[in-house]
Amino acid sequence: REYPGVADAEILCSGHYHHTNVRSQQNRTLMVCPSLTAVGDWWSNGHGMRSDPGTLTVLIGPDGWSNLEVLR
Repeated sequence: REYPGVADAEILCSGHYHHTNVRSQQNRTLMVCPSLTAVGDWWSNGHGMRSDPGTLTVLIGPDGWSNLEVLR
């Protein structure tokens, strides 16, 4: 396995994509952080959408995650 920690993670946070995306399945969660900069014409024209830049924040504790927020 090239990235052994990824396969075993209960919470995986990655970045950046051009919009926030959070998926939970079978006690595992993937959090994709938004871009820190405004989306340009290349993305908007190619994907037909715009998204706001921001920073993903979340609290993680013994009982999992909570208080997910995108600061703009």
